[in-house]
Amino acid sequence: MRHSDAPILLLNNDATIAEADMFRLLAALDSDPTIGVVGPVILDAEQETVISAGNKDLVWRHQNAIRTPPPAAVSVAYVSGAVALVRAKLFREVGLLDEHYFFNVEIADLCRRARQHGYRTVVEPAARAYHNLNRSSVLRDTLYTYYIIRNRFLYIRKFYRGLRLPLTGFWALYSWLLAWKVQWAGNPGSAQAIRMGLGDGLRGRFGGQNERVLAACTRGAKQFPS
Repeated sequence: MRHSDAPILLLNNDATIAEADMFRLLAALDSDPTIGVVGPVILDAEQETVISAGNKDLVWRHQNAIRTPPPAAVSVAYVSGAVALVRAKLFREVGLLDEHYFFNVEIADLCRRARQHGYRTVVEPAARAYHNLNRSSVLRDTLYTYYIIRNRFLYIRKFYRGLRLPLTGFWALYSWLLAWKVQWAGNPGSAQAIRMGLGDGLRGRFGGQNERVLAACTRGAKQFPS
């Protein structure tokens, strides 16, 4: 294998994977040239419970993570962005991660483009990795919530043009109702993040919005304290 053809590891700074599990991912990638992306089963680093054994298409469901590891390697819509091994030539053929997402859903987008070019995305159950959710827990109710709400609209724009109107309408209504539910549950900061994700998704305001979102969520939390 030429150096330029070496697979590329995508690894979050709050995730870890052992050397033996990396070799399992490499073996899965080498076993089939149609596999473009392979990921391990992701476990919570504290509780050691399964967070993700791959994911289903995020357009058709809100909770789309697969929680039960398969008995053998299996194709999925996309793997967790916390840890993923990508065939180098896939990036040359389909392009890099779409920076318009900035955070979250960019791996789903990459795996979707890979599928359009004939590549499969696979989860390898023999490989395990750990995601320390506590390191990012403070931002999960705000930034994570904002980007998952907003970026779904970008994903629909790119890959569901024929169904864009009904899907956009459905997720707009869903997000609006979710914002009210979260508000009444006593989490105004998270409700503000949902409203901003909805508004920006409909307007097409993408890219990084961290400072703006955090400032608005902080104001919302102070205005409507729980």
